Amino acid sequence: MRFRSTHDPGHQRSRRGPPPIYAGSQGYVSIYGTNFGSTGYVQVCTNSTGSCAVAAGFSNSVTYWPTCQINPCQINILLTTPSYSAGGTYYLQVVPSTDGSGATFLASAQESSANASNESPFAVAAPTAQITMGAQVVSGNAAKSPAIVSVGQQIQLTGSVVGLGGLTVASQQWMIGGTTVKSYLQTLTYTNGNISQGSSTGLSTPLGQSDLSQPSITFYWIDGDDCTNMVNYTVTYTATLSDQSTVSAPAAGFRPVRPCAVTAPAQALTFNGVTAAAPAITFSPTYLGGPSMNFGTPNVNPAQAINGITFNTSPITTTFGGTFAWLQLVKRTNTFTFMDGSTQTLNSNGFVLDNGGSANGQPQYDSMAEWLYPYNPGQKGTLPSPVDLPAVGLSGTSLSSVTTSQQFQMFLMYQPSSANSIWVTLQQVNWNWAASIAFANGAWGMPTGTSFSANPMGMRSASLPQWPTPPATAAAGAITFQQ
Repeated sequence: MRFRSTHDPGHQRSRRGPPPIYAGSQGYVSIYGTNFGSTGYVQVCTNSTGSCAVAAGFSNSVTYWPTCQINPCQINILLTTPSYSAGGTYYLQVVPSTDGSGATFLASAQESSANASNESPFAVAAPTAQITMGAQVVSGNAAKSPAIVSVGQQIQLTGSVVGLGGLTVASQQWMIGGTTVKSYLQTLTYTNGNISQGSSTGLSTPLGQSDLSQPSITFYWIDGDDCTNMVNYTVTYTATLSDQSTVSAPAAGFRPVRPCAVTAPAQALTFNGVTAAAPAITFSPTYLGGPSMNFGTPNVNPAQAINGITFNTSPITTTFGGTFAWLQLVKRTNTFTFMDGSTQTLNSNGFVLDNGGSANGQPQYDSMAEWLYPYNPGQKGTLPSPVDLPAVGLSGTSLSSVTTSQQFQMFLMYQPSSANSIWVTLQQVNWNWAASIAFANGAWGMPTGTSFSANPMGMRSASLPQWPTPPATAAAGAITFQQ
């Protein structure tokens, strides 16, 4: 809001004035001229000519009012602005005394002295909002150059309002584009060194309304640009002030980038080179320390085993550094039928972690198994190709048959090297196998009713693997397993 002092009649416009004050604040303004009269007053008007239309909410007190009949002098006014942030142009109007001493009031010409001005403009600055990331102001960059960040990188933003004066921020609201989470946590604990007796959890927490209404917000983008330089997201911050007006920061722009050229095809082997009589799903008398039904063909020499599935990747590149890893979930149901006709079903009750081999408390496939691939910034590399040969044990008393149905979700994941970053998904492969086997005449037969995923392909994904901590009552062997 700008203020111009005028004498009615004969208003004259100002060309320069003092620094602004803010809504709900006070500031001094001086009006120069001669023949102010012995007394008088000043009023704030919304119009520049004619009878004054008094502006609501303003008040003022004259702190100095000389008569000034000969040489130009000034009157000083302490102006109090209202506690609202609406902008506009207002005018200070001098009303001299009517006792004759002020009847010939003249506003001083601007050129008569350095300080003399025919009017005294006064600006009341409206509050402005901004968004900062650390010490950097990022609001307003959306239309210019978005900030380049990595998926999985922790983003901490603060919204603030400058020039509140006597106002306060009553509430605020964030709006964030793209796919985000508040947090993603993977846990893995052991009991007596055994993951089957421990617990593991993968939990993604979304941003809630309470998070989006705080002055500062912390979150992660889990999806973004695939090296096309075309995917940008905006973040906005709007504050509601104590006078119920709102002020919004210019939009902040971000480009969260994913590692480039990522594919994760999986190949379910069809056993080329093996006799046609060899089924994809087999029986082994010793694979799990006893008889088992297997997806693949185990061998006492693992190098000679025919795995049920092999995962491969093409070269991956990123400028943010970090780590790549595989993680797999399994959902399985094993039904055991006994000679007396009774049955027992072991059910994972949804997807659970399918490998607990990590020694560092992270449920990623660990480096000892060569399924965790440390990655150097700016270089290209290929992840090792993990394999799987899942099986179900057939050891038991008086078993007559066993049926299994197993579904898997294999995730290719990435975690940038920045502090407090999280794992994010790049690719996902879904695959499965199922079969039944019967015990008759003192021996296990060959699997029947077999099915499996043939050559499943990895698909681009931003879905984070989530799994619950299995209940303490879950049957042994149905929580997690490691081959």
